[in-house]
Amino acid sequence: MTRMRGTRGYLAPEWLGSKITEKADIYSFGIVMIENICGRENLDESEPEESIHLISLLQEKARSGELSDLVDSSSNDMKSHMEEVMQTMKLAMWCLQVDSSRRPLTSTVAKML
Repeated sequence: MTRMRGTRGYLAPEWLGSKITEKADIYSFGIVMIENICGRENLDESEPEESIHLISLLQEKARSGELSDLVDSSSNDMKSHMEEVMQTMKLAMWCLQVDSSRRPLTSTVAKML
């Protein structure tokens, strides 16, 4: 039996059953990028029930065209560079694709950053 190692909230969905690829790390990197942009952890049990999971909230805001609502409002840097922040958020969302074959390569992410 293979033992799963990692931090809750950062593991790529494929850890739950399918084969693991090098793109599992890209998923975790996407989580870290989103956390930095939003100024909160992916799993925050101090939030209201509908907001505990940042990735679910991100998907909801993306569908409604309200991604900017998630940007850390306490960060003046984020507010003053909103165009770049939104581009970075979209890159992070690309990294967070459930289907690992749709995630970018590490080299692609590095070039885009």
